[in-house]
Amino acid sequence: MDLYQIKHFVAVVEGGGFTKGAERVAVSQPAISASIAKLEAELNVKLLERRHSQVVPTAAGTRLLEMGRTILQTCNAAKSEVKAIANRRPLRIAVMSPLSSGPVSNLLNSFQQAQHSYRGGGRSLRWMV
Repeated sequence: MDLYQIKHFVAVVEGGGFTKGAERVAVSQPAISASIAKLEAELNVKLLERRHSQVVPTAAGTRLLEMGRTILQTCNAAKSEVKAIANRRPLRIAVMSPLSSGPVSNLLNSFQQAQHSYRGGGRSLRWMV
């Protein structure tokens, strides 16, 4: 079972048919049909009931739909988090020497604590004097 097959399956069920499902994931209708057929063959279970103009999941298909949505959400969250880490840049602040370093230090410590509680893990601040 591949991630693209799960995407295809969820798209077909949510779209109510193969044509709408194919449009949702930007593939051809024959390609998405083949993807679902391959998935059903691999799992050795019928996932969809094909009725006149609509498609409904079987009991096994309903379970795969639930799990598939969770898998796709987890993958999207992982992708977002990794991109966010890759896009982080250091914050540089310059302070003129006549300015008291106490208030600036307090401000930066508050910022670091806020970041720590928001993200579940803080960034380290490097001090250069």
